[in-house]
Amino acid sequence: MRYEIFKQDAPNQPHSNVGSVHAPDAEMALMHARDVYGRRPNAVSMWAVPESEIYATSHEERTKNQEPRTKSQEPEAQGSRLKAQSSKLMAHGSSPTSYAVFRKTSQRRSMTYVAYAGTVEANTPEDAVTAAMHKFPNPTTFVWWVCPEAAISKTEAEATPSWFEPAKDKVYRQQAYYGDAARQSRRQRTELVSKLMGDETQDEA
Repeated sequence: MRYEIFKQDAPNQPHSNVGSVHAPDAEMALMHARDVYGRRPNAVSMWAVPESEIYATSHEERTKNQEPRTKSQEPEAQGSRLKAQSSKLMAHGSSPTSYAVFRKTSQRRSMTYVAYAGTVEANTPEDAVTAAMHKFPNPTTFVWWVCPEAAISKTEAEATPSWFEPAKDKVYRQQAYYGDAARQSRRQRTELVSKLMGDETQDEA
């Protein structure tokens, strides 16, 4: 099963979509996500949501009163990452449900990067998007994602130290430190060679 992953870089920042993983269940999805997307020391929380639970549409489609296209109708050449509505999603529409709302408000990056905005109560995913547009108005919103809040699997706050803090000492994982890591590697090699040369000199003596 494919899961969309949302990562929070700091407690005062929203969870943002960083990509997806394939896993048999949500617990394994979070573990894979930590290995793939939590390698840098700027993660404090991760969420995993089954792709089938996410309903998405562009702001333009909704304002034009058009039905969102299904995934099979999205041109592959455009690399669209909008999620298709599914019969499973519609099953949530029998009674008011709490939906998590995510939105994309910038086109500066090539990936989707939708960020968590909050929650709304609605009977169907389509109603949830409509409610989100009213509750979280933003003239620069390009894409809306909604999913039942109950479908989100989250890392536990008390587990944050064991999940993410070990990476803080691994500065070589950050691009800004690549040069330092290379210099340190050269220095270590030089010290090793010097030590070996010194050992050989002592043996000859």
